[in-house]
Formats: sequence, C-alpha cells, structure tokens
Amino acid sequence: RSNDKITIEYGPEFVYMLRGQAEVGVGGQTVRLEQGKALAFPAGIRRTYRGDGRILSFILGTRAAVWGNAESLKAGCSERLTGFRDGRQLARLVRVAFSPGAQTPVHTHPGPEVVYAPETPIILQTEGRLRWVMGGDLATVHGDNALQARNIGAGEAWFLALFVVPEGAAF
Repeated sequence: RSNDKITIEYGPEFVYMLRGQAEVGVGGQTVRLEQGKALAFPAGIRRTYRGDGRILSFILGTRAAVWGNAESLKAGCSERLTGFRDGRQLARLVRVAFSPGAQTPVHTHPGPEVVYAPETPIILQTEGRLRWVMGGDLATVHGDNALQARNIGAGEAWFLALFVVPEGAAF
C-alpha cells in the first residue's frame, strides 16, 4: 500500500534500508533510500513510503504504529533505555558485520545501545550473561556496561547498533 501516512507521537525515529530502495517522504521532503543507507527524523513528522524495498524502523521512547506496508517493513521498540547523561545527546546508527567465528573485544560505550539482528544470530555477553539476538530480535545494552558480541554461525553475521552518546564523547 503505497502512500500510507502515519504520524508518530514520540521519537526520534531511525529508518535503515535493509534491501532494495524506496522513496521516503518526511515533513514535506522526499528522500531516496538505497540499501545500507539510513535516515533519522524527530517526533510528530508525517511520513510516506513508496517502493518495494525492505526497511527497518527504530523508534526510541515508545511504541508507535508500524508503517502501512507491514509486509515489507519491520518496526521495533527497545526496552526503556538508561545511562543517559546530562547535556546534549547524539544518536549513531552503525552496521556491524562479522566473519564466521569472529568476536569483538570486551568493550564499553559511553551511552546505551540498541542491537537488532535482522537475519543471522549473534551472541552478546553483557551484564554477566549471554544473550542470543536472533533474526528480528532487539536487545538493549545499558551505557558503560562491558560487552562482547560474537558470530557463532558458519556464515557472515551482521547487526545494526543504535547508540545514544553524549555530544563530544569518545566513541
């Protein structure tokens, strides 16, 4: 259903093009998104979608209605994020890819992180436990918690990581 319009009440919202391409209308402007590209916009913006690409929509702060083309789109809302600091915050959306058996070093981030694994499973070790993040799952890692991500599969694995960090913080 092209041209479906929904107003989100809270945000911000981050849109990532998983496959294909589409035109996304936000606040009266149209942006052409291609695979691997992302877009962010504030709460209350009217949005439209035209195309057959598959996108992922992260909405921070609350649950909101899924875009009209539900078969092509997937939306998720994390658990409540903690670890925010005073002052301005910046959001960063990163695609992380692992070869078979690869893992990150144990590390921390200066703010909370939302992890989404759209297809292949990964394991996150954080807060003293192992957490499976499988096709379509969201996981939240609170700021300053040590974590490690691993690809336990036989093929390449990848995930999207959405970070909220204080402006000027080392990343």
